[in-house]
Amino acid sequence: MRAVLQRVSSASVVVNGGDPRTIGPGLMILLGVKDGDDPAIIPKLAAKCAGLRIFADDEGKLNRSAVELGYSVLVVSNFTLYGDTSRGKRPSFIHAAKGEIAKSAYDAFLQELMNAQGLKDVQHGVWPLYTNSFWLITAAGHAVVVDPAAEAETYLAQLKENNATLTNIFLTHGHYDHVGSVTALKKATGAKVHMDLADAKGDQMYPLTPDLIDAPWPAGNSEYQVDELTFRIWHTPGHTPGGVVIACGDRLFSGDTLFAGSCGRVDLPGGSAADMQRSLALVADLPLPDETTVYPGHESFTTLGQERRSNPYLMGEVF
Repeated sequence: MRAVLQRVSSASVVVNGGDPRTIGPGLMILLGVKDGDDPAIIPKLAAKCAGLRIFADDEGKLNRSAVELGYSVLVVSNFTLYGDTSRGKRPSFIHAAKGEIAKSAYDAFLQELMNAQGLKDVQHGVWPLYTNSFWLITAAGHAVVVDPAAEAETYLAQLKENNATLTNIFLTHGHYDHVGSVTALKKATGAKVHMDLADAKGDQMYPLTPDLIDAPWPAGNSEYQVDELTFRIWHTPGHTPGGVVIACGDRLFSGDTLFAGSCGRVDLPGGSAADMQRSLALVADLPLPDETTVYPGHESFTTLGQERRSNPYLMGEVF
């Protein structure tokens, strides 16, 4: 991993058209993750960044750290730190870590700064998310978006292209990489936001606050109607306390509960292996046919039958 540090009097980053995430004074950190990086270096790198004595003391000497001074930190992912210009004039980024591996390391670095190193305010950009978002548009032109993570302008352009009106934002859980443009989309369209309030914490990992949630998912399993579309919602905590999966017709939007051949992480704040095990057992027994297409929050699509036959997590062989 590589971290480029800059002392700042103030710094900010805007994510998906939302409000600026601002610090000052403190450290601006550009973080790059390399293919093959050992996760064991993450605590060491975080400790080095937090404790590096590059701020002046009362005598003007560089003898104080961000932790000692109670300063803030802004972390922004930057895969270009591993750009290779040794050949030709076009940089190659082949040595930068791929998608989910890099994101996992980035998340771990943030958690290390916030929890182990004692930094009180850690703001961050968003890793190139590789998060799947999904549209459903009714015959009347009413649109439902599931987990809008890209820039709000992307969705607004799609609405215009399809002559549709966004009426509902469905969230499978509250992690920042699934809700990035919720605030901006709600402001632009007035769409109702649906999410379990257990994930509305207003912090770095769970950025939405309860006041932004217009229609919390009801306790227990439920149905929700948008014109001719019927959505069925099942609570599946484990990856987060408020995780759900959402079925509509022959589709299952599984968020970060179920992936092709795997399941969501349980080692992030709010995660629970025991809850995940129970939720996966519920998903395995859902009253849905094997032909149901599973649309997870990340990576490739699959079918419920394929996962019932071969996913060791869904089959109860892991955990």
